[in-house]
Amino acid sequence: MSTEREPAQPTVWQNDESLFELYRNELYTPVVGDILDELGCYHQFLPQPIQPAQMHFKVAGRAMPVLMIDVYGPQGQPFGKLTEALDQLQKNEVYIASGGDMRCAYWGEILTATAKARGACGAVINGYYRDTARVLEQDWPVFSRGRYAQDSCVRTRWRITVAGSK
Repeated sequence: MSTEREPAQPTVWQNDESLFELYRNELYTPVVGDILDELGCYHQFLPQPIQPAQMHFKVAGRAMPVLMIDVYGPQGQPFGKLTEALDQLQKNEVYIASGGDMRCAYWGEILTATAKARGACGAVINGYYRDTARVLEQDWPVFSRGRYAQDSCVRTRWRITVAGSK
């Protein structure tokens, strides 16, 4: 009887959903960082202050980036392009927001519920989120710099940064 083992067969995925599920189940941040270093991609981590709202949160999906722009008072279109950005969010996408001076929260309860209902798999906010209890009870991955209750309505607007958008 031989004690040799057959080599493990690589896991095969059929679509994006099974690929992202494989990522979430098999990988973790330090391993991904080590692999990227080996590939010569040295600056791929999020800034250290961006952390999960709950330690068990993981996110893997296609990026849907938006740019946050500071405003100083009411806007002609409340929240700028936020509604359009959320309407474009698709299944297995990660909402990624950055920009502005972080004078307010860029994410909250209603955005979480909307993104979750659309099938998105998480939000990564280079800024703050609000409505903490309501966001956390939805058990949906939100990564940010922390909590800040100040609303964005008169302080920020969104710009969708997908190629070809205006």
